[in-house]
Amino acid sequence: MHGLGEGGLFGRELITFELKSPTFSHTTIGGLSACQAARTCNKVTIYQADWNALGSGAEPLQAPNGQIRDRLNVADLRDEERHDYQVMPAHQGFQPETHVKTVTGPDGGDVVDSGRHVIGGESFTFHDLIPHQPLTVMARIDATEPEAAEPTGSRAIQVEVNGEVAGIWQFDADPRGWVETTFEIAAELVTDSAVTIELGPLQEFLGPYPDYQSYAYWASQ
Repeated sequence: MHGLGEGGLFGRELITFELKSPTFSHTTIGGLSACQAARTCNKVTIYQADWNALGSGAEPLQAPNGQIRDRLNVADLRDEERHDYQVMPAHQGFQPETHVKTVTGPDGGDVVDSGRHVIGGESFTFHDLIPHQPLTVMARIDATEPEAAEPTGSRAIQVEVNGEVAGIWQFDADPRGWVETTFEIAAELVTDSAVTIELGPLQEFLGPYPDYQSYAYWASQ
């Protein structure tokens, strides 16, 4: 889990103490990942958790197009399981890190949400849809380029619905935090009350691979 401080989850400071662990060699297995070897965590501070913002990210910040039929809460393990969610990594062995981020809502308050860093693509299933009606998918994502003035093409996403290509979703980006962006799915592709959506690269096995953080997806009709 990354970004707990940025997510505003640290409350009152409880205690700070120094670590007196042995120094690891970088040649030791696990030494590169040991903060003692890098000398970056010789002090540890423990905070009381602040849960005041719990649930603040449950609703989209912009008005949905129609009635919300379903929502996928990325990084919520139970909700991911209910929606058959999986990250399809561009490289074998890649682990989608979990991040927590805070943005300022329309009312000036903090909105906190957790998500996953995706390099490659995602797959998930929406339920409780109305067949043969257009479907709007709203995504809460952070696709900020490493260098804002040098786009890499990693925000271009191919969308498939039940195995059929539905189009290209060009993710927006805002250096201040996540954005909420939408993609329209034609009625003829909504053949049942459940549809499986895949997000991935424009060309299989060829870069640039999609590279973004996803926090939530809403289905509305």
